Amino acid sequence: MSDARRAWSDNTPRLTPHHYRHRLGASAFSDRGASASLEMAATSAPEPAAPLRSVLLGVDVGTGSARAGLFDEDGKLLGSASSPIQIWKDGNCIEQSSTDIWHAICAAVKAACSLANVAGEEVAGLGFAATCSLVAVDADGSPVTVSLSGDTRRNIIVWMDHRAVKQAEKINSSSSPVLQYCGGSLSPEMQPPKLLWVKENLQESWTMAFRWMDLSDWLAYRATGDDTRSLCTTVCKWTYLGHAHMEQINEKDSRNMEACGWDDDFWEEIGLGDLIDGHHAKIGRSVAFPGHPLGSGLTPDAAKEMGLRAGTPVGTSLIDAHAGGVGVMESVAVPDSESKEYEKGAICHRLVLVCGTSTCHMAVSRRKLFIPGVWGPFWSAMVPEYWLTEGGQSATGALLDYIIENHVASPRLANRAASQNISVFELLNKILESMMQDLKSPFLAALTEDIHVLPDFHGNRSPIADPKAKGVVCGLTLDTSEKQLALLYLATVQSIAYGTRHIVDHCNAHGHQIDTLLACGGLAKNPLFLQEHADIVGCPIVLPRESESVLLGAAILGAVASKKYSSLSDSMKALNAAGQVIHPAEDPKVKKYHDAKYQIFRELYEQQLSHRSIMAQALANLLGGRKKKTTNQVNTHQLPVPPKEGQAGITVDHLIGSWKTVWTEGLDGNQLEESIPNEICLLRNFGEMSLVNNKLSGSIPSCIENVSYLQIMLLDSNSLSSSIPSNLWSLENLRSLDLSFNSLGGSLHANMRALKMMQTMNFIVSAPIIAFEFLIEYGLEGRVSSRGDIYSYGIMLLEMVTRKKPMDEMFSEEMSLRQWVKATIPNKIMEVVDENLARNQDGGGAIATQEKLLAIMELGLECSRELPEERMDIKEVVVKLNKIKLQLL
Repeated sequence: MSDARRAWSDNTPRLTPHHYRHRLGASAFSDRGASASLEMAATSAPEPAAPLRSVLLGVDVGTGSARAGLFDEDGKLLGSASSPIQIWKDGNCIEQSSTDIWHAICAAVKAACSLANVAGEEVAGLGFAATCSLVAVDADGSPVTVSLSGDTRRNIIVWMDHRAVKQAEKINSSSSPVLQYCGGSLSPEMQPPKLLWVKENLQESWTMAFRWMDLSDWLAYRATGDDTRSLCTTVCKWTYLGHAHMEQINEKDSRNMEACGWDDDFWEEIGLGDLIDGHHAKIGRSVAFPGHPLGSGLTPDAAKEMGLRAGTPVGTSLIDAHAGGVGVMESVAVPDSESKEYEKGAICHRLVLVCGTSTCHMAVSRRKLFIPGVWGPFWSAMVPEYWLTEGGQSATGALLDYIIENHVASPRLANRAASQNISVFELLNKILESMMQDLKSPFLAALTEDIHVLPDFHGNRSPIADPKAKGVVCGLTLDTSEKQLALLYLATVQSIAYGTRHIVDHCNAHGHQIDTLLACGGLAKNPLFLQEHADIVGCPIVLPRESESVLLGAAILGAVASKKYSSLSDSMKALNAAGQVIHPAEDPKVKKYHDAKYQIFRELYEQQLSHRSIMAQALANLLGGRKKKTTNQVNTHQLPVPPKEGQAGITVDHLIGSWKTVWTEGLDGNQLEESIPNEICLLRNFGEMSLVNNKLSGSIPSCIENVSYLQIMLLDSNSLSSSIPSNLWSLENLRSLDLSFNSLGGSLHANMRALKMMQTMNFIVSAPIIAFEFLIEYGLEGRVSSRGDIYSYGIMLLEMVTRKKPMDEMFSEEMSLRQWVKATIPNKIMEVVDENLARNQDGGGAIATQEKLLAIMELGLECSRELPEERMDIKEVVVKLNKIKLQLL
């Protein structure tokens, strides 16, 4: 393996435009064949040899098998083969072996070439796609165990492994800006939580590991000896900020571009600062766009193992779902009359469903869209120079298998299917059609009117982002027949489709304009699955011409690496092709039926949250006599009567004890002196949280997003000092937020635009500088009054001055500024101002003296004199204020 590895040098591929913008050129194989024919013609005249074909090879490693597919120059499948891979499961720990996977790949490639009658010399380019599993190897490339069993074969933590839930929660409690690009929080399926778990639980393995790699990156490294990582894997699963390369994308000199997307502060903050060493050598010092040619192509050893030619171009890899996106995203026919501008925009109206063991939902956009609970935006992670939004369901095909295989009728059903030489799914679909006719049901979907399923059997990835969510089946009876299994199967398929509808609705509510679905993967071969999705989401579903879209997407990487196409986008347009289109049912009754079931679907999760809260409260009472382990664990046993306003000596115990499942509850004017506890997140039914004028310190817990009914949150006049957690913006019902007179750090998040119900938002003398242009960009200017710094004081005064009365009526030179402020600013605000100034305190904020406050007011007044007397739209206000913004700042 020593000659397969390669030291870092100036020859290491860089992330530059020429890595994916190659010029179209003739095949090297064609040139070689032509010269051989000429030489033979000079000596004799034998029949000329047939020119070698130019075949593209795609390799895909899924959860249970490794597959290889060969495609011609038109993107048509010539042949494919698969080989099973080993997997170990022990509770939440799911592991694999990189050695086993490599052997399976080599077997699949050789079998595919044999079946397609393709010689190894005909393969012009190769690409890898794989699950986003975590691989650990030492300095020699040998496996390093990630298993508590100590088995050295097990050096892969599989993508669906959920051992790192606690580590994910710890990471999500940080205030790192990288979380904004992961939907506000990291999933335990991403790599940083898994890495932290290994460091905390397998110290010897942590010390031995020389490289931590995504599986598809490891495959490319194993094949070429080039350790360049993919922008797809690093951005989507490692928190690499790909948009750090936006400004350098046209630069010729890229020597210093390798590590510019890593946020070192993030790794330090979560306790993994040692991964920064060696210019991030362990996690990726060099990053490239998907399809960038790696090293010198296949190494001699790898070529021999796969039965291919040494030097065969290999493209930088993709995650398997993203390869499916590349293989299907352009599979929509565009009329010749459409303009190029429309063609560029059309791709942004599509959502790709890659449906296998799990389902990934991927959409692209020209501008970055921050969507709570949905991964991304990821720049150039799939399609170069587009922002990728990635939703997902952690168990879909796996869930259907679980539902069927664990039913008592499953063995009988499997025997019947085998006797008819059809799949179990085909047999279930036939049973449902027969039941619809026998029961005279108006349409097939109506068979499940009494059965409702919540498909979160492996947590909810999107858009709720709750790894602790559980599956629910409502409507079971003692019936154990095959027909009952068929109904349960149909209800589960529908629940998966309702989950997709939830994701699509959520994405469209935050800036996307999705109106077309494209589907690929194993489940896309099931007509019932597709029709239920079309009916429930309300969008047509386009299938690709070639059903093996993930393999095609991987092969496209080889096409780009071989310089057959100038870019990944051009390659997609050339090799993608549309097939069948499934349209939603035209019967309006079908839509009304699914609307009703969708409402129940959403309520099932809300009920689960309520049940979780009830049981947490019960356990807290039962275990109340135990010693608290941390400051956040609350003893609620024999709590006193809930305190009244103004009562002194209140503790966090009183806080939790007094808030149960009531709509509103407040503890204003008490003397709470601790941080807001995490247990507050269990109180999911609160409508109003009021803790005004206490002494709360620290930060707002990131788990606040779970208090889903919260509409009013009043925390002004405390001493909160940390950044506002990004998850706060997941509270879609929040109407009023007041954090005035604290000392909050950081900045407001772009995710703030998710607050669809927000009406008032106050940060007076509290938050740092707020960019009001940002409010306009995300359409909040008409609903949010955001006041927090010198600049916003100017806005606040301008709104008052220009609201109703002419300026002369509001203020005269004979009136002192102090009198004018009192006459203009609402009494409640002035009372708080006076109280803080009287105590010679600043409420933890930036203003410490009356003089400075008045000076700020004067600046606001100067701004207002430049504006007309009538009420103005805030957009116009900001335009004018920009002229003197530097003075205010």
